[in-house]
Amino acid sequence: MAWIVRCCAVTSVNHHRPGAAGTMLPSFWIVPMATFLLCSLLPIAGWATPDRDREPLGLALGSAEAAAGTVLTLPVQPTGGSVLRSTGGSATGSAGRSPAASAATASSSVSLVESLAGSLDESRVASTAWSSARSPAGSPATPPWESRTDESPARSPAGSPAGSTVGSSFGSSAGSSAGPSAGSSTGSEKAAENCKLTGSHADCSGRRLTRVPQGLPANISSLDLSRNELAELGELAFRRYPLLRQLKLQFNVMARMHDRAFLGCSALEELDLFNNSLTAVPDAQLGPLLGSLRMLNVSNNLYRRVELGTTFSRLTSLRHLWLGGELVSDVRAADLAALRSLDLTIFSLKTGQGFRSYEPGALASLAGSAKPAVTLDCDLDAAPTAVTPMLADLAATGVHSLRFRRLFATNYYTGADDLFAPLPRLSRLRNLEFFRGKFNENLHYLILKHLQRSAVAALALTAVDFAYSAVTERPRVPVGKLPLRTLAFRDITNPEVLLYNGNFNWYGSLDTLTINNVNFNVVPCPAWAAMHRVVTADISNNRLTDSALLNVGCDYRGTVPLLRSLLLADNALTRLATVAQLAREWGALRNVSLARNSIGGAVERCNWSQPIEWLDLSYNRAAGDVYDCLPLTLRHLDLSFSDVDRLDLGYFARADRLECLLLSGNNIKFIPSGWRAPVLRFLAIDRNSFGVIDRGTFELMVLLRSLRADNNPFQCTCDLWGFLSEVRALDSPVRLEGWPNNYTCYHPAQLLGTQLERFRPGSLECDVRLVVLVSAVVTAALAVACLALCRRFDVPWYVRALWNLLRSKRRKLTRGGGRQFAPGGRDYRFHAFISYSHEDAAWVRENLMPQLESARPPLRVCVHERDFTPGMWIIDNIIDSIELSRKVIFVLSSAFVDSEWCNYELYFAHQRPAHDAMEDLVLLLKEPIRPESLPSRFCKLRKLLSKKTYLEWPAEATKQSFFWAQLRAILRYEDGLLLEDVGTEGLKVEEAGDKSHPF
Repeated sequence: MAWIVRCCAVTSVNHHRPGAAGTMLPSFWIVPMATFLLCSLLPIAGWATPDRDREPLGLALGSAEAAAGTVLTLPVQPTGGSVLRSTGGSATGSAGRSPAASAATASSSVSLVESLAGSLDESRVASTAWSSARSPAGSPATPPWESRTDESPARSPAGSPAGSTVGSSFGSSAGSSAGPSAGSSTGSEKAAENCKLTGSHADCSGRRLTRVPQGLPANISSLDLSRNELAELGELAFRRYPLLRQLKLQFNVMARMHDRAFLGCSALEELDLFNNSLTAVPDAQLGPLLGSLRMLNVSNNLYRRVELGTTFSRLTSLRHLWLGGELVSDVRAADLAALRSLDLTIFSLKTGQGFRSYEPGALASLAGSAKPAVTLDCDLDAAPTAVTPMLADLAATGVHSLRFRRLFATNYYTGADDLFAPLPRLSRLRNLEFFRGKFNENLHYLILKHLQRSAVAALALTAVDFAYSAVTERPRVPVGKLPLRTLAFRDITNPEVLLYNGNFNWYGSLDTLTINNVNFNVVPCPAWAAMHRVVTADISNNRLTDSALLNVGCDYRGTVPLLRSLLLADNALTRLATVAQLAREWGALRNVSLARNSIGGAVERCNWSQPIEWLDLSYNRAAGDVYDCLPLTLRHLDLSFSDVDRLDLGYFARADRLECLLLSGNNIKFIPSGWRAPVLRFLAIDRNSFGVIDRGTFELMVLLRSLRADNNPFQCTCDLWGFLSEVRALDSPVRLEGWPNNYTCYHPAQLLGTQLERFRPGSLECDVRLVVLVSAVVTAALAVACLALCRRFDVPWYVRALWNLLRSKRRKLTRGGGRQFAPGGRDYRFHAFISYSHEDAAWVRENLMPQLESARPPLRVCVHERDFTPGMWIIDNIIDSIELSRKVIFVLSSAFVDSEWCNYELYFAHQRPAHDAMEDLVLLLKEPIRPESLPSRFCKLRKLLSKKTYLEWPAEATKQSFFWAQLRAILRYEDGLLLEDVGTEGLKVEEAGDKSHPF
């Protein structure tokens, strides 16, 4: 109902206020009724929601909001060099909807309906040239006018009281938002309490305020009152905030402002009144801001003329200005005369769908601006020839960037008038963009024909509705080579726009080509040859497949000799090898973006013939096999969120130029020590699955300066404490990014959620130096005592005697072997328990178990997959199986080291009775493992490998028979005695079921 009341208020203002155009006609009832019905449907249709239609505004390549595809930008660069980052986004192509007030006659009701269905102004234009703004790798940078984030969505209905005028004087008692009595209002103080304060910024947006809050700190410099219900500003409305520099009042119902509303705000630089109900452009109200105001947005209000008063000519600091709205139907030269004394860098003019006339000389008032960027949001369906005088007037100015929005909103232009004839006269124009609107082959031809002789270096077609012309019989002058350096197609649903010129001769001068979200899935062979000067090709957010990109019928030799950056994010590619093969003849290629594709693990090694420096493979399914297809010349590698589950230390050691490595959001469970990356400066391993980083893990990365490792399930142990002490030391060159907020303990349970910053283990628990000191003192004391006792009791003599005795007994037992017995009198069920990781299960089932159980007589072995008792705890199964087995075989491999359960089994095996603890362990090396490469928590295993004899699985088939003979002998003999009578009652477990053991 509120929507209906506010919409009808608009109708009331325009039809019944004194001085309204026209007179009351018998059909006056049509307009209120049409407005009532239409406003009733608006909330249902969703046309007038405040956040609708936040459209992209970038005139050229690289706009963060205009780019529908991937754009190269510079991220935070710890290395001091150029690191490109691939980002991308899709811009919707839907037009916004906004209501407008009806005219005073019955025929105006039709215009009302049309304007309600029209799109609205984002009111954003270019301020400086973007064609020269390049990143070091040749990628386009974000245009400066894109820094403004409050893009104008569809206008919300706003009514104004009958007879309301801008600048009428009224006291604070008349409902003003701030008057002498408003400061003590309880409502304002409560509203101030609801505002969010961040430093000197107060955010009071979206709180349904009807008055300016008066209880905020007096030193705030930024105040956001957008999306409230402010209907008027009283005298001295902001007197409590003399330091205010930025004021946002957009999306209110502001109909009146006192002439002294901004008195006392002499420091105000930015004022945003977008989407209110002002019936005239403010003038006297801006008097207190003459020396400070730099940005003013008064677009999308209810005034019918963009008439600028005398105050505007004295706003000497004003640089950014947005004017116009849906009700503006004509532009007169006198209305904009005040602009002649201003030096604007951004100027935007918006008219409604009912735009009828443009008076020559109006835009010529911008002659006083040295290098303005102009946006013309003018629907010229009813007055298409207005383009010509507009361009003629701009030719007398220094306009540098020009943007047409909704040039033809509803109809394709099929006229014969040469609309863009003055274009070559705009000698300073470098950037030209057409945003939205109907765009056909005829209009395309009229533009390109004059671009040949113009100074335009950058052309962008964004979200236009392209179709072939219905009129094709007119003679046309052939369009030859264009002087364009930058060409961009974005958010165009019809990819045929790319094939307008089948010879592709308008690509000949380009150094930057952007084709984002155009739905094309094929690259014609001649197109590659036409791009012989292209340095950056951004073909992101399309439908390219491997076969479409790498066409076997095309000859790519020498086609793009200068191409340095190839951006293919958001396509349907599946193989990294495709790009490597495609670019084999492109010697200048250095940067490749393949983010957000479907690239999986490489099935073969890739041959990169160029020294690729920058590669983005984020958001793919690369897994661990991707290392085989990565170039070794990379300086920047992004594998974030790509299902990577392991680190290939060999690759990183060979990639001796790698400076930036991004591995965020993967499934890496273990960070090995000895990780070598000679020149790595930035490393991101956040959002993975590892719990511990050992001290000295990154000591071979001598140039590492920035490390991001937050959001991992950290195990708060001494190992982790040692790493934190090392990296958090004052003299550490490594900066731990994100510290301390996202670094928390996951284990043990009593420390779950505790920030690592608060984790403080005891000194004797983790201080290695203190432990070493105490141990050294105690050891020295014991050594001195032992030496003294040995000397006192002649211990060396007794040791030599005991050793000789034991050797004698062993020789006797060896000569008399062959007896069968159960050692220690115990009744064992198995000859051996086999401990192995899940990755080695196949080898155990196919090789180890058959060799042991098929022996004569057979050896009984226990494996978790077959012999664990269903229903028991896994820990209990492990302990029972070890106790019931005479020997314990450990199948050692890198997977064994990574397995937590294998670590448990190794620990429990050490807890066997003293007689069995060391002698009954059988170490079987399935693959070579260097003891020094094991993490510190495997200290026992490291000692065993260093001191105990072990069996190593031979790769040569000729040696494997000897290996099995050795293993059977170890299990069958104990101190030279044959072991045969092992208990059999436990063998029936095999029929009890297969217990999965999640190693």
